[in-house]
Amino acid sequence: MSESKYQWVVVPEGDFSNEAIAAELSKTCDVAGNEISFIDNKGKSRKGYIVFYEFITMLSKQISPDFKCKIFVKEGGGAFREWTLYKKKKASKKIREARKVIERLNRKKERH
Repeated sequence: MSESKYQWVVVPEGDFSNEAIAAELSKTCDVAGNEISFIDNKGKSRKGYIVFYEFITMLSKQISPDFKCKIFVKEGGGAFREWTLYKKKKASKKIREARKVIERLNRKKERH
């Protein structure tokens, strides 16, 4: 069985995220040498930094709400696709509506 080779790219969204990623990368390697321009599987042109998977796991632990980035992965000779494993999925419409009802009931309960 052949071993798949993955290539990871992090694309910062915003100045804060770009500076944070560049600062972290500068601790371990040359930031300029890691820059890449690529076209994702949807045909969109992007710019980011080539990183190791360990860097992705470190980013997943970022707790700052100002920190936003997209992660792309390329397996073998394929196209880069967005990797969404660490992204929180948006709750379904039914769940969001149920949360609103519960919140409203709790507020009514507190008033009485």
